Amino acid sequence: PYGSYLRTLYLNGVGATDQGARALASSPHLAGLGYLEFKGNTLTEAGVAALRDSPHLARCTVEIGE
Repeated sequence: PYGSYLRTLYLNGVGATDQGARALASSPHLAGLGYLEFKGNTLTEAGVAALRDSPHLARCTVEIGE
């Protein structure tokens, strides 16, 4: 529930995988997040899709990549 206070979240190079991306994407507590930077992690297209298609992150700019 503390995630509901977050507006910006940087998770660069933390070793996150698709499982972590799905966990973030499924959290209704992150619905107020405006920016998520998730670069340098080990994601496949499935993890990227989970973040991109999340209804909780619909208003969030998500940066994924190198």
